[in-house]
Amino acid sequence: IIHSLIGASGVWLLCRRFIATPFSLIAPVVFLFSGYLWAHYAFGAYILALAWMPFIFWAYDCYIREPQKRWLILGGLLFSLQLLAGAPQLTYYFLLAFFFVALIYPFSVPPPAGLSRKQFWTRSILFFITTTILGVIISSPQLVALIGVGGEIGRQTKLPLREVLPGTLALRDYVSAFIGGTGQVFEDAETTAYIG
Repeated sequence: IIHSLIGASGVWLLCRRFIATPFSLIAPVVFLFSGYLWAHYAFGAYILALAWMPFIFWAYDCYIREPQKRWLILGGLLFSLQLLAGAPQLTYYFLLAFFFVALIYPFSVPPPAGLSRKQFWTRSILFFITTTILGVIISSPQLVALIGVGGEIGRQTKLPLREVLPGTLALRDYVSAFIGGTGQVFEDAETTAYIG
């Protein structure tokens, strides 16, 4: 529950930059009662990883408007917290979404005052690349140990690939999860892609 409140405060901080204060108070409430959050309370790692996303976007916007190293470092620290939360799928989805935001956002809104569109785009990509690299470097001592343990577990269990593959989803299943209307029931929350 604490990480839900941390995430809600990040949503408030982010929304405060774009909308008036009374309305920015509604966004954290919507976040706290969102279907995604409630569906993932059983998976604590997802909540831990989700809590840092709004703060990363806030640091991104701060860097775009005021390009100082502290925003890059903060973004890297926040991304490392997300990496270490234990939800690699959610981190992957976040990176994919954030990559598209970094590419498209500078062309979809007017640049901040005194900034050309090229500078806006350059800062956007620089923030994405720098925070991703910093986050991986900061979290690497823990990730290297985890990869080593994972390798040992894999060697000891000798799980054949033919037993793993039936549990994976085909590309059409991922597309169906995003657009809906399949009539299929997915196994669990980890095999379902969420937009939100």
